[in-house]
Amino acid sequence: MGDPDDQETLKRRLAELRSEHRDLDDVIARIAEQVPFDQLQLQRLKKRKLQLKDEIAKIESALLPDIIACLKILTKIHFFLRGGVAAA
Repeated sequence: MGDPDDQETLKRRLAELRSEHRDLDDVIARIAEQVPFDQLQLQRLKKRKLQLKDEIAKIESALLPDIIACLKILTKIHFFLRGGVAAA
């Protein structure tokens, strides 16, 4: 697994991105309520929100353990404990 310091850095960054994403929700809602509203500004904010969502997903993915690798290790342990020889 990754370095604990890297994990903590990613967790902090994830919290920052989630906060900005929530803030954009509020800003977008307020702008959309205005009549008339600035369509270009609204589009830019929505685009930024999508960028944040993508970055959040990447970080969440990086923080998740590699499930397949874990299953392979557990399978090897299982065979070893049962007296078998696990394939490499």
